[in-house]
Amino acid sequence: MTLLHWVNRKRFTLLFINCVLMASLLLFPHRIDYLNMIALALFSLSALHALHDRRIYLWVIGPLLLGNYLFNLYDHSEVLSLVKALLNLGIFWALTAGLFVHMVRYRPVTSDLVFGLVAVYIMIAMAFAMGHGIVQMLDSQAYLISSQPGIAPQLHDLMYYSLVTLTTVGYGDVLPMSPWARLLASAEGVIGVMFIALGVARGLNLLNEPEPPGHGMP
Repeated sequence: MTLLHWVNRKRFTLLFINCVLMASLLLFPHRIDYLNMIALALFSLSALHALHDRRIYLWVIGPLLLGNYLFNLYDHSEVLSLVKALLNLGIFWALTAGLFVHMVRYRPVTSDLVFGLVAVYIMIAMAFAMGHGIVQMLDSQAYLISSQPGIAPQLHDLMYYSLVTLTTVGYGDVLPMSPWARLLASAEGVIGVMFIALGVARGLNLLNEPEPPGHGMP
C-alpha cells in the first residue's frame, strides 16, 4: 500500500493523528509560533481532506487561515491577539461542525470512522479552549487557578481545563468565575456527554441498517 493510497483510505485516522499533535502543542506551556502555525495548517488540511464537500469549506477556512498567518507577522497587541483568537475559533468550529455532520452520515462503520469520531471529540475540546481563551482575554478574572490565585490562566491551562470539562472529570484546579465562563463550561459539559451518547447510538444504528449503494467516502 503506497503512502498516497493510505492517506486516501485512512482520512479520519490521519485527522486523528493531526488532532493529537495540535492538542499536544496547545497543552505545551511554551508556545512556538511557527510550530503552531505548521500544526494548524496540517490539521486544517487533514480536516478538509476528510470532508465530503471540501470545496465549500475551503472557501471558509482558506481566508481564516490566511488571516491567521498575516496576524502572526505583526506584534501581538491585545486587539490583534483577540482577532487571531476569533479566527482560530472560526476555523475549529467550522471544521468540527462539518466533520460531525459528515461522520454521522458516513457508511460503513469502520475503525477509520472510530478514529474520526475521537478526532472530532478532541476538536470540540480545542474549539472550546479557544472560546475560553477569548473569555479570558475579555475578562482577566474569568478563570481562577486554585493553586495559583494571583496568576491568570494561559492557553495551555485553558486547553487542559477544556479537556477535563468536556470529559466531565472536573478536578477543580481551574475554576470558572464569571457568568460567561460558567455558561461556556456548562455548555461544554453537556456537549461532551451528548456527543458520546449520540455517537454510540448512531454507531449501533448504522451497524444494524443495510448500507445503501454508493454511500460513503468518495
